Amino acid sequence: MINNFKNLILSALFAALISVGTFIKIPTPLLPITLQTLFIILAGLILGSKFGAISVSIYVLLGLSGVPVFTQGGGVNYILNPTFGYILSFIPGAYLAGYIREKFGAKF
Repeated sequence: MINNFKNLILSALFAALISVGTFIKIPTPLLPITLQTLFIILAGLILGSKFGAISVSIYVLLGLSGVPVFTQGGGVNYILNPTFGYILSFIPGAYLAGYIREKFGAKF
């Protein structure tokens, strides 16, 4: 019970880190890279597949509820944006990173 509560708190923390990482850009010659991807993969690696996917789902639900956590704002109308599929792919990406860590890696 306490371990699940700890994982839910860490999921909420990673959802906040993903939100902040969206706006931190690393300039590169071809296209800017944000820390959003790093935090999504870290969520999967540290929290595991289930809670990593939950943390990214919290991030997506925050954005769809109207909190401007996506790069171009937020809200339900963001579903019509061409980059929404990219954002949805973060959920299985975090799950896959957690699954690989659980299957082949060491426990944190």
